[in-house]
Amino acid sequence: MGNSHAPLSSANEAKPDELSQYTSGPHWCEKPDGEAVIRYAPKGPASKELAPAMTVPELLAAAAKKRPNTPALLQEPPSEIALIDGKKAPPPVPREKWRTWSWSEYHRDVRKVARAMMALGFVQHDACTIFGFVSWLSREGETHR
Repeated sequence: MGNSHAPLSSANEAKPDELSQYTSGPHWCEKPDGEAVIRYAPKGPASKELAPAMTVPELLAAAAKKRPNTPALLQEPPSEIALIDGKKAPPPVPREKWRTWSWSEYHRDVRKVARAMMALGFVQHDACTIFGFVSWLSREGETHR
């Protein structure tokens, strides 16, 4: 398993009209309720026809609908990935020991966390940063403290 450079070495070079144009700014928006301009390519994979605007929640819902049982998120057991002698990386954990969320399970759990955040008083455009591993979310989608 692992990443491969083969797709990059065999990919065709993009033509100028297949690239998004960034000739003028601004190129970002830092306002919580702001909206950044989407810069589509005139044609090709980055065009509006082939890559329509989509929010992250819409993208996650689409993935859950298209591939509900395909693995989306995998996690090694935290108890088995500690450094050896505090220095050396441990050997890989066999794949069958990893926890797996399918796209539909991942979508379900994200929606549970979103509902919990709304119950805590979060409203549209509020933000929350979670630092840490995904181990705070159990296989059943229940949060742990």
